[in-house]
Amino acid sequence: MIPIVIAIIATLVIVAPITWLISSNAINKRNDATIGNANEKAREIIDEALKTAETKKRKLFWKSRKSL
Repeated sequence: MIPIVIAIIATLVIVAPITWLISSNAINKRNDATIGNANEKAREIIDEALKTAETKKRKLFWKSRKSL
């Protein structure tokens, strides 16, 4: 009975930290990928807004020149 308990404790001491490291690395990779995707999407939105603003600015400029 005692050897079985010792084997179980030894297994837990070895397996628990390894499992924790592997799972934390997997979680970090998934989070980094999610954050990266969000940053890319935010950059696309900002770029599109800048293009739209530039287009509107040009239209207003030419409209004001025509009225002069």
